[in-house]
Amino acid sequence: ALRYSDFALGEFIRKASTRPYFKRTLFVVTADHVGWKPGAGGNNQHEMFHIPLLLYAPNLIQAGRDTKPASQIDILPTIVDRLGINTALAGLGSTTHPSNTPRYSISASGSLLSFTLDSLLIINAQDSAIALYNYPHDSGLTTNLIKSNKGAAESVWRNFAAFYQTGTSALIENRICPPQQILDSLMKSHK
Repeated sequence: ALRYSDFALGEFIRKASTRPYFKRTLFVVTADHVGWKPGAGGNNQHEMFHIPLLLYAPNLIQAGRDTKPASQIDILPTIVDRLGINTALAGLGSTTHPSNTPRYSISASGSLLSFTLDSLLIINAQDSAIALYNYPHDSGLTTNLIKSNKGAAESVWRNFAAFYQTGTSALIENRICPPQQILDSLMKSHK
């Protein structure tokens, strides 16, 4: 399946490159999650949500690679930023560019909640931090640092809690949507 997907994506890009729209198009390729089998590579459910984000526009953006954590909520702000569109956005995500800003990702599987802040990954179960890893240096999650780094674990968890509470409050109070004047200006600029 992966070989065929690679082939099909390559064919799509090859054919698109012959079309007039190609020079002014940003192609976005991502996934929802990857397959995970218990026992394959350890008990690492976090890797199930380690997905690619490929932005391809050889005439619009410079090639590069960024391995810092991000979440799917960061895709729209990243696209808007990379295309140089100067507009206000409503949402919880942020651009992945420039790559020197602090970054985070969030994933959940069953009763486990993972939060990554730059290179630190904390895993929480039932409102209690159970693991801390130096990720991606320990992407296999083999060395749990929670006992020797309680302060770091607490700091990462506070960052997550603040993000989660802010996001939940914004959703409940319907403060996620931009004001009407921003929506109006977006509609005018794209006519």
